[in-house]
This record gives sequence, structure tokens and C-alpha cells, in this order.
Amino acid sequence: VPTELFLELGGFDELFSPGYFEDTDLCFRLSERGLRTVYQPRSRVVHLLHGSGSSESARRRMERHRGLFVERWGERLARRPRVVEAAQEPSQMLAARDAEALDRFLVIDDRVPYTDRGSGDPRMARLLGELAALWPSARITLLAESGKDAERYAEPLLQQGVEIVCPPIDWQDWFEERRFHYGVVIVSRQQNAERFGGYLELSQPQALRIFDTEALTFQRLERRGELLPPGKERSDVRAEAARTRESELRAIQESDVVFVVSEDEARFVAEIAPGKPTFVLPGIVEAEPDPPGFDARRDLLFFGGFLAGSASPNLDALTYLVREVLPLFWERHPDVGLNVVGADMDDAVRALEGPRVRIVGYVEEPAEWLARARLLVNPMRFGAGLKQKFLDSLAAGLPFVTTTVGAEGFPLGEFRGSLVADDPAGLAELLDRLYTDGDEWERVQTHLLELAMTGFDRASFQRTLLEAMTHVGVAPPARTAVAG
Repeated sequence: VPTELFLELGGFDELFSPGYFEDTDLCFRLSERGLRTVYQPRSRVVHLLHGSGSSESARRRMERHRGLFVERWGERLARRPRVVEAAQEPSQMLAARDAEALDRFLVIDDRVPYTDRGSGDPRMARLLGELAALWPSARITLLAESGKDAERYAEPLLQQGVEIVCPPIDWQDWFEERRFHYGVVIVSRQQNAERFGGYLELSQPQALRIFDTEALTFQRLERRGELLPPGKERSDVRAEAARTRESELRAIQESDVVFVVSEDEARFVAEIAPGKPTFVLPGIVEAEPDPPGFDARRDLLFFGGFLAGSASPNLDALTYLVREVLPLFWERHPDVGLNVVGADMDDAVRALEGPRVRIVGYVEEPAEWLARARLLVNPMRFGAGLKQKFLDSLAAGLPFVTTTVGAEGFPLGEFRGSLVADDPAGLAELLDRLYTDGDEWERVQTHLLELAMTGFDRASFQRTLLEAMTHVGVAPPARTAVAG
């Protein structure tokens, strides 16, 4: 509490001297000013037990001060459930806890977002953070289907007031205890719509449903199937793509609102579900204010994670790059190296290391690699959605070379011809031109930085999120301010 405000309110009320209920009374008086009380589980208090009297006198004082507190705040307390009675039933206790949280959001995703990976996780972390920032009095619950590495990544979200629920847990019991509790449910990815759809229908039938595609998974599978040779694996992938397409379309059609990451995906939703309210929420990046220029950089960078193992679009792209694209480039630039940075590498990735290919692996701070390379190159042949690697690249002022699949969702305009090609010779030609033409390189850098500041900025994301949530009946608090 700021000292000035504490003194303005008269500090702790002498009515509760020497203690008990004086702090709770202060919190209630602060709330009358429109301020919040935030529970900080990491705070530590040193308490000298019974330092001002005996345990019996403390008990009597607690009872007396409780009566004074109820007398002062009786009208407000009457609007809340009685905790003593609510304690007999978990769902009632939950309602008592969230009695003043008029907006309650349940967000469902694969895991507590890995903020140092791709696969839509940084975007989900920002979505949760912006919900907490725009609706500070709301109850926001993240349900993570997997609890893997939850403790490692949960802390920033917990500090923003996001409740996190993940295994080990009995989902049926959990949803039963939270019957009719949430006003809005955001389900990310089609597999979670399948996994939890039944629970939501039974326990949250009143909630408005938002489906966050994150990326149209069936497209990634269809594209991968096209690259595989005839055989069982190709048949299996195509069958999975068909099932996923059906599941994804059902999730879109059954939702009240759809979130997508690009205008391309928005057009797809409009085709298969005409009139469905759809909002484009790409990732958020902060553009580097003064990134290194052409002369301060050297070598190529491949940046991307390999979480999907043998089915990883990045593994395919790296293999294609090293075996088919770079040999053509190295004919002209034999001294230029490739650094490969990314998490979850396996033996198939390491096998691609060579005299001019350095497998770096996972790094905690990729920014230094993005600032050092002259070009990022990732010729993705399959995938879907907006790729975090290219968002990070444009925010760092690092020109990238990729394919039509890799460039999806990026309004590159007149610079598309400088950055996008779909065959080895074309990709090698773009790499050669941008690696040697400093003027063109700097024009591209300027454009990418402008794109980061105007198309993938926090203020734009917040405005779209406010519009989308208003569409499902959630108005922003009067004091909410949009970034920027």
C-alpha cells in the first residue's frame, strides 16, 4: 500500500487496536476506492505469537473485533455466502471464494505454456496475461491437460493471478465441483475440444464457448501426407488428417466465437461456418528499438523446436535445407556457416551436423543468436498457423527466408518476393541475394520491424481481445486502459 494512501485513510483504524481485523478492514476501505487486494502466496510475515497478550485475551479480542467488523461492513458481507456454511460443500466454497469475481474464464490447453518454445505456447501465455490485465477482478483458470514441467513454467502466470489446474487430478470430480461456475470457456486446439467437450456440456452448459484454433492442425497433417512416399505411414497420416479435419470443423461450428491467428484462417472459418464471429489474435512481440545492421552480422541461423520428434515440421525443414538447399548456396559462399538453435533435439537432428552446420541446441536467450545472424532460414514444407520463429525473427530485425507455408499469416507485401520461395534453387537464390546485398537487406529489416510494431503489437492484440470478449457479453472494467 503506498504510504501516502495509507496515511490518507488514517492507517489501521484504532477501533481494532491493538490488532485483529484491522488489516481486513483496511482492505475493505481500499476496495471502496476502487482498489484491489491481491493475495501474494510468496510473501513472508514474521509473527511473534501472543506478543501482546495471552492466547485467551487474543481469542476474546478476535470475537469482539469480529463483531465490530460485521457491524461496519454488514451490508457488503450480506452479499457474500457464509464461509462456515459453504465449507460443507466444495462447489459452495468455490462460489464463496469467487463471489466478487463477476467474470469467470476457464481456459483449456495442452499444458502450462512453455514460454521458451513455439507450438502456440508463447501466444497462449500472452492471451492469459492479457485476460488478467484487462479483467483484473476476474477469476481466470487455466486447465492444462498435461502437468509436465508445470512447476517450471507456472510462476509468471500465478503472479498475474491465473489459477492453474493440471494432473494428477480426477477430471470428472473437478468439473463436478465447478458446475455452472464459469461464464466463458476458451478451448485451445481441437484435441482439447474432443477431450473435454463432454465434461463442459455437463458441467458448464451455461458458458459461452470460444474455440481457439491456435493452428488448423488438419492442414499440417494433410501437407505432411503429401510429402510422404506411398505406403502405410502416408495412409495413416492422411486418415489422421481426415479425422482431425472433421473434429476441427465440429469444434468451430459448435462454438459461439472463434479465435484464429491469421486472416488466412479467418477466411477458412468464414467458408465452413458463414456468419461465425471470428477474431484474429496473432502472437505479440516487442520490436527491438535498435537492432544490429547488415555489417555487424554473419552466418545463417535455423531457429525452431523439435517437440514433435520425427513428425516435426522443423526436422523436415532442416533436413531439406541441409541436403537440398544449402549445397547450392555453398557453391557461392563456401565459408558461410549454419547455426541450428532449438529445443527438444534428437539424434536425427544431431546427425545433420557437419563442417558448416553447427548444432547448438536449446538456449535460454535466443535473442543473442537472432542479433548475431545475418539471415534466418527455415524452409518449412508442412505446418500450419503463425510460426513463432518468424515472429521472433521480425521483432529482432532479422530478415528470414522461408516457403509459402512458413510465411503464412505474415503480410509481407512487396517484400514477399525477397523472402519466399518453394524450391531449392529459388531458396538458394534468395539467400545469396540477401546475404550479399546490404541495401536490400536493410530495406527488408526496416519493413519487418514496422510489421512487428503495427501488426503484432500488444495494443492491437488487446483491442481485438476486448472486441471479442464484448461479443460474448464480457465488458471491460471501466478503469481498463489499453496498451500503447
